[in-house]
Amino acid sequence: DDWLVQKLANMAGHAFNQEPLVSTYGGWGRAATIMVGPRLRTLPAGMFGPYHETASTSKDLRVIGEGYYPLTNDTMATDDWPFLYLRDHSFPLIYIFGLLMVAIYALGGTLLLAPRKTLRRFDWHMFFLGVAFMVLEVKSLTTFSLLFGSTWFVNSLVFFAILSSVLLAVLVNIRLKIRRISIWYLLLFGVLVLNLFLPPEALLLNNPIARYVLASILAFTPVFLANIIFANSFRDSEAADISFASNLLGIMVGGGLEYFSMLYGYHWLLILVIIFYACALLLRHRRTTKIEETSEAAALPAPADSKIG
Repeated sequence: DDWLVQKLANMAGHAFNQEPLVSTYGGWGRAATIMVGPRLRTLPAGMFGPYHETASTSKDLRVIGEGYYPLTNDTMATDDWPFLYLRDHSFPLIYIFGLLMVAIYALGGTLLLAPRKTLRRFDWHMFFLGVAFMVLEVKSLTTFSLLFGSTWFVNSLVFFAILSSVLLAVLVNIRLKIRRISIWYLLLFGVLVLNLFLPPEALLLNNPIARYVLASILAFTPVFLANIIFANSFRDSEAADISFASNLLGIMVGGGLEYFSMLYGYHWLLILVIIFYACALLLRHRRTTKIEETSEAAALPAPADSKIG
């Protein structure tokens, strides 16, 4: 499409800070070559003018346009918004229909098959933990893909690190017997805010070892802290099966929220992560307060029966 040629030419031109030389081909198809770089300045002056096209009804593949493409401020694909085949920041209808279909099947199946007693015991705390962690995992994966390339090897290392952090978090919970989980929430919020205000390009260090170490600390520290919180919450849950099911539904919702990156970019997904972990903290605090009040009420001595006569 013409807009895709314009988008690619615009991206190449802004990267080299010069108007690219573009040749477009038409006939039975559509193609283009885009040239940028310092050697364009060595071409004879006037050899190519501004980009222009000539009308043709021929079906043969031939040059239909050539010249220097003017730079514009149209939406370009970036490291944070790497959607080359989207014309602008938008949510395509095909994704909306797909997500709605998944939501209808998941919600309908849950409401039809789950007993009413189970639905009333739905664990919203674990649900929000699942939503937040899924969005956080997506953000960590995209950060590593940006710094080290989007390959199966990089993805496998990321998932290995995430699963290892889950195991390590379980061992830490067993070893330390954590009582005040709010401290871990505060640490998590601190690291997330640091990631939010640190631009991704700040991690593009020349030294690959330093880049890997810094990226690992910033990307996987919140993952580790989140797993500490999850393991602690799951340990203290009253019904493990309901808590686990609630968490899985949250993960499904978090996977759907990932697509909001097409509107705002991947970096701003961290705001959703902070919001959902804040909701989980509030629900955890409310549940803890209710349990303490129930325990105190049960510990009070029963009033003695009084007799009148």
